[in-house]
Amino acid sequence: ISSLDMGMVSTSFKANADGSYNFALSMLSLEASDRVTKNSFYPMVCRGLQDVNNTKKHAVHFETNKSSKGDQEVKFTMIAFETVASPLLIQAVKNFFDFSSLTATIPPILE
Repeated sequence: ISSLDMGMVSTSFKANADGSYNFALSMLSLEASDRVTKNSFYPMVCRGLQDVNNTKKHAVHFETNKSSKGDQEVKFTMIAFETVASPLLIQAVKNFFDFSSLTATIPPILE
């Protein structure tokens, strides 16, 4: 249906004896390709608009901190993304996650 390409993903966690901690998650880049629409003018349906030479700017960065006093801080930053709505791709993803035809059955051993 689609391919998802992520650049380097990194995470860090530091817990201190006083109860404080720091957690961070970063993703360098993110791109999604349309694998459904043949001969599409827009085969890339999602891509980050970042300077490819700037490796210090991550596409997505999440960080949370808690001090020993209980004060908390949450930061979330992301670059601008260009997205293209593809009707065929949206329908294919919707069909992929359609669970309406599934029925729940009780195994005979539990009856």
